[in-house]
Amino acid sequence: MSINQIRLYDLFRRELHLPDDKAADFVLAVGDVVDSEADNQRQLLASKDDIHHLGQKTKDDIHRLEKRLKLIFTI
Repeated sequence: MSINQIRLYDLFRRELHLPDDKAADFVLAVGDVVDSEADNQRQLLASKDDIHHLGQKTKDDIHRLEKRLKLIFTI
């Protein structure tokens, strides 16, 4: 158990008057929620590979559009 988990446990026991087992369960539940939210936030971040792939896809799209425009304006 980390220091923060112990502090939460003591807070839940003393201030909310929870029994030991309920306070421990609550600390675990709070930890699970925090970990889940942190994972969700990490999944929203783009990696260098994601950005590189998007950049390449954008260049390919621009190249295709340029070809189409040349066809349109040469007709």
